[in-house]
Amino acid sequence: MDIKGLGNNINPIRDAYNRQKIEKKLADAKPGSDKLEISDAARVIQSSSAELKNVEVIKERINSNYYNSDEVINKVADAILSELKGSK
Repeated sequence: MDIKGLGNNINPIRDAYNRQKIEKKLADAKPGSDKLEISDAARVIQSSSAELKNVEVIKERINSNYYNSDEVINKVADAILSELKGSK
């Protein structure tokens, strides 16, 4: 006698019933009934061209290795040290 495990399909009747419910919901759904809502915060971010401009400037600086210059590295290091000294 060969005994096999139950596997993942323990209750095929329940699975068929659930599948029918899903198919009915899909059939009953009206075209265009989906909605997308955008929060006010997202609208502000989207409409803020100044922030988008800053992102473009930062991307250009990254591509030109601006942040790898000794001047920038020293400024960042000085700012970090000042912050650490002020927090003690």
